[in-house]
Amino acid sequence: MGIDLKIASLKLAAYCDRSMAIPLLINNLDDDDVEVRLVCIHQLRNSKAKESMPYLEKKLDDKEWSVRISAAKTLLDFGFDKAVILMKMHVDPQEEFERSPYIGRMW
Repeated sequence: MGIDLKIASLKLAAYCDRSMAIPLLINNLDDDDVEVRLVCIHQLRNSKAKESMPYLEKKLDDKEWSVRISAAKTLLDFGFDKAVILMKMHVDPQEEFERSPYIGRMW
């Protein structure tokens, strides 16, 4: 399956039966393609799939910064503790708030 077709399929998955869509999105959180991982996180957020929180938490260590930020934002939307997110991202909360306007805006 080409990457564009895979991404389109994952975007449509959110409109399918939840019992099939959520596991599909979770399974693709570890895809090699960063865009696929980002689409899955976005669709899980839109689906309000709080059952995906343990899997999203693992994405806080993703090799791509954009995936880590997207996972953090989604976890925040789901009510995950802000300080825990920063610690799992290996960020000193006070230092990051002072240094990074982007992270500061997340909260």
